Amino acid sequence: MALAQKYQRSFQKECFKLSFSVFENVKKLAEDPSDKPALDDTLQSLDTIIGSARFLENKQLENVAASLRDKLKSR
Repeated sequence: MALAQKYQRSFQKECFKLSFSVFENVKKLAEDPSDKPALDDTLQSLDTIIGSARFLENKQLENVAASLRDKLKSR
């Protein structure tokens, strides 16, 4: 747990950047659902958020990001 706490601030900064990227890419996908680079970038960002949330034992964020990832993969 101490290790996870050490990385909390770094994760928060990274998560903010990745969340912004996801938001921007979802807007692109709303305009053009066939935009594969936007989809790939979104899925990669979500996977990074999921892994970091898992490491920091943030189950709620992990579940939300995983749910969004699964919805995007199934479309």
